[in-house]
Order: sequence, then structure tokens, then C-alpha cells
Amino acid sequence: MENMQQYQTGFNAGYLITKHNPTLMNTISATLSPTNSYVEGMIHGKKEHEFEQKKDKLNEIENLRADSDSRGIEFGR
Repeated sequence: MENMQQYQTGFNAGYLITKHNPTLMNTISATLSPTNSYVEGMIHGKKEHEFEQKKDKLNEIENLRADSDSRGIEFGR
């Protein structure tokens, strides 16, 4: 149970650090290897934030395409 709490705390820390200072998190993750639950959580938190950012960008692109299709504008794909 303690490992799960460490993982969750690390996940939240990794997510927030990546959100507010991605350069710092890249430096941290480059120097660490997942040796315990906290570090493993940090790395997964970083990956989760990056995944959400990519998903948001894809959704934005799809919305722009849908908007342009409704106006009859064609963009090269």
C-alpha cells in the first residue's frame, strides 16, 4: 500500500512539473531510472501529461478541419 502512495505522489509530481516546467522534468527524467515507486510514478506522470497535450492538439486539428469542411474550405492533407 505504501508503494501505491509513493507511486501516486510521484505521478502527481511528475505531471505537475511537466505541466509547469517541462525542461526541468526532461532533465530530471534523463538522470533518473525507475528504481522505486516514486520515480516510476514521476516518469508515468510526465508521459501522461505529454499524452494529454498531444491528444488536445489532435482534437484542435480535428475541430479546425470540421470547421473548414462546414465552410467548404479545403486544406491539403
